[in-house]
This record gives sequence, structure tokens and C-alpha cells, in this order.
Amino acid sequence: MSFFYFPGFPDFDCGWIFKYREGGHASDWHSPLMSYMAWVLDRIGFRNETFFLLHAGMFSYGMAQFARLLVNDDRHRIAYFTFILFYFPLTLAVSCTGKDAAFVGAMVFSSSALMVAEQKKSKLNLLFCFVGLVYGFSVRHNAIFATLPFVFCFEAAILRFFPALPHKTKIPFYGFLALVGLWVSAWLIKYPILKANLSYPSQVVMIHDLAAVSSQSQQNYFPELFFDDAITPTLEFLETSYTPSDISPLVWGLPLIQGQREPRGPHLSLVTQQAEYLQLKHQWIHGILAWPQIYLKHRARVFGALLGWSRYPETRENYWPYRIILKEFRTKYRPDFFFPATQIKEIVKLSKDWWIFKNGFYLLLLIFEFLIGWKLGLMKNRSFVALSLSAFCYISSFFFFAPGMVFRYFWWPVAVSLILPAFILGRIKRRLLNF
Repeated sequence: MSFFYFPGFPDFDCGWIFKYREGGHASDWHSPLMSYMAWVLDRIGFRNETFFLLHAGMFSYGMAQFARLLVNDDRHRIAYFTFILFYFPLTLAVSCTGKDAAFVGAMVFSSSALMVAEQKKSKLNLLFCFVGLVYGFSVRHNAIFATLPFVFCFEAAILRFFPALPHKTKIPFYGFLALVGLWVSAWLIKYPILKANLSYPSQVVMIHDLAAVSSQSQQNYFPELFFDDAITPTLEFLETSYTPSDISPLVWGLPLIQGQREPRGPHLSLVTQQAEYLQLKHQWIHGILAWPQIYLKHRARVFGALLGWSRYPETRENYWPYRIILKEFRTKYRPDFFFPATQIKEIVKLSKDWWIFKNGFYLLLLIFEFLIGWKLGLMKNRSFVALSLSAFCYISSFFFFAPGMVFRYFWWPVAVSLILPAFILGRIKRRLLNF
């Protein structure tokens, strides 16, 4: 894997991470933990390739664990593992070094370690699980939705190690306690320890929602502070810039020269102060409560665009959202890619319109696999249920939080859709042997 994908494709977010590293500060818009790690690694001579090796290593280790636990035959295990590593949609995740690659690597690593900890009573794997999840919590804002279904697995693992603990109720108290501990740990690392600056990343979704409500109701709900800038959210501007498929035309502007990121067209300014953010939040709540039908219709259109079931003009490459670090960051971290990695990217470009790059395909695949598992009696398997619900909860969260049609948001559901068949095939094989 390292030969084909090394040293990894840094994305636009990686550019900001490197920029924060060089400036000695971090923002909570992008992972402060990754920024600090980058700063430390740079001090000892490592650069972008270290993130690639870390994330690809977590992903490979996790998939190897799933293969070892779920696939009995050695030949089938090797075939399954090889297919996963070279499956094009996951090739994108494995070959990139940004926060979405970090999240899918952490989730695959942690969920497999939790499964091993529960089945083999391995304290080391339980520690691996918690460390990986803290890292995952630190890089994705909506990681809580993907982790919530694992509370029952947490409960089972904790009670195996500490059987003397009282557990008279069916509520997974210790599982929820572990989840809260993970969230608090990630929060402590991000703010009190690394002192990340508040940047209010949720504001892009609020601006997107307000643009939809304002343009369709013909009543402007943007707070007054937005009208003090050179570009103001007039109804005319909102009608021409709003599209359900992407937030970019509103908050970052579209490139004026095709093929180049700069210069960009007119766009709204983001808020930087807490008072400004609170004004925006107040108007956002006021707008969606005044026009709930417009809001829900807008969110449904955004979600449909994310799934690939609604066709809107594409404002950026959603199938391959990663680019070489841009020149405006003026960093020295622009690696010369090995020949195989560059060629893989070109091959993926040729297949960008295939169904394997449509998020909706993986939602349908997950539903189908879940129903097959239900039919085969896999509802008693905590790991199968937790993985399935984790993917569904994570996907559902994008109904309210997705800013556009981007494939990288679905890397964790894609990974789950390729893990669940191992449970299903294992159950079918067991039934055939007992027939």
C-alpha cells in the first residue's frame, strides 16, 4: 500500500494544518491535534508522509483485524483484505492525508480493536480503541454520531474486564460513561491543552440554510453585521449564488479562471467573533422556525445532492476533493508524488461518473446488507449491529450538517459497507456446514 500511495495526497485542509503549524497556532475549524502533531513531526524531520503512514497504518491494521476475526479460510482472508485495500473509493481515503482520511482510519482501527477487546478480553486492544476514538473525535466535528452506537460494545467490553461492577439495568451506563469520557478527552485536548482558536465552523451550514430560506421566502434573515461588508447578502446575490449542492459560491466564491483556485468571485465574509456568531445563530433559528417547510425542503435537497440522487451543477470535484497543497499557503510541503500514486489518481478521474462514486449507492448497499444480516440472525451480534447503526447514524447527521455534495463524507460508510459482508458470508458458511 505504501508503495502505491506513498507519500499521500495532501488536501486543501492539510494546507491549513501546515499553515497553522508554521504559525505556531491552531484553529478548531481544522484539527488542532493534527496541527500540533504536524508541528512536532516537522521538528524531527518528518512531513506529510508521516500522516499518510499513520492513517494508512491504522486503516490496514483495522481491516487486517476484521479479516482475521471474520474470515476463516486463509485464502479467502487474503483475497478479502486485498480487495478492500485496492477498492477505488477507499483508495481515495487511504491515499490522502487530510482529516477525513484520519477519521476513517481511526474508526476502522478503533472498531476492530473494540471487537478484539470484547471477544479476546484484550486490555491492550481496548486501550487502542480509546486512543483511536479520541483521535477520531478530534478530527471530525460530527464523530459523535458514528460512535454513539458502540455504547453497547463498550458496555460489554468493560464488564468483561470488571465483572464486579453492578449492572442491573439494561441501560448501557458504563458504555455511555465511556463515550462521555472520550468526548471530554477530545475537548480537553482541543481547547485547554492545545488552546485552539474558536472559528465557528458550523456557521457555513447556517449561512447555507439562511440563504435558502431568505431567497425562497423573499425575506432576508441575515443579521445586520453582514451588510457592513463590501459583499452583502442581498436577495439578488443569494438567488444567484445559492445552490443546494455546494456552499462554496456563498462563502468562498467560485474561481474566476477555470482550473485555478484564485482569484475568486464575490462571496460573503465569515464571522470571527463570538458576538457575531451568536447574532448569526439567533437569525438562523428565527429563519428556520419562521419557514420550517422551506428549511426542510432545502435540507432534503442538500441531502439528495450528497447522495447523488439530485442533479445540480457541480462547482467542484466531489469525487476527488483533494489537491496538491496550494501555492497561496507558501509552504514547503508539496511532495513529488511517486509514479503509481499519480497514475491511480488519473485512473480514478476517468471513473468519476461510475456508481461506485455515488454516495446513495452505499446507503442502499448498507440497507440491503443490514436486512440480509437481520434475516440471517445477525441482530444478536453486537459488532454487526453497532457497525451498521454507526454508518446509518453518521449518514443521517449529514441531513442537517452537510454543506454540499462531497464524496469524502461517506468514507466511513463505504468502509462499513465492505466490512459487513464478512459477517454475512461467515454466517452463511456456518449454516451450510451445519446443514
